[in-house]
Amino acid sequence: MKRLACWSLALMPLIAFVGCQSTRVQSTYLGGDRFESRPTSHPIEILRGDPTRPFVTVARITAVARGNSYLGTVGDEEECIGKLKERARQLGGDAVIQFEVYMAPQGTVGAGNITAQGFVVRWVERS
Repeated sequence: MKRLACWSLALMPLIAFVGCQSTRVQSTYLGGDRFESRPTSHPIEILRGDPTRPFVTVARITAVARGNSYLGTVGDEEECIGKLKERARQLGGDAVIQFEVYMAPQGTVGAGNITAQGFVVRWVERS
């Protein structure tokens, strides 16, 4: 029994490390039409500003890749952006505009977390 307790204590940091490395995505529809999902092969553009072509805004979107400040690990930015694009496709979008990505610095709440956010938009055909 004592040996089992020792192994449990030895594995706790590993379990904490694995359990805290995840990416969570949240989106909020901003009224208007809802669209069918795009196929997984549909490219999602990432734009830091506003596009020059006409669009409708579908949703506000935020993805957080969790780090672990206890172990000094940082969230995976590439995975975070990938999950953001995946959700944009599910929402029927063509792009994420006003895109921002940042990391919470060490010594703050959420240290090591990577956050990517923006607005999912769908292009409108000019008539």
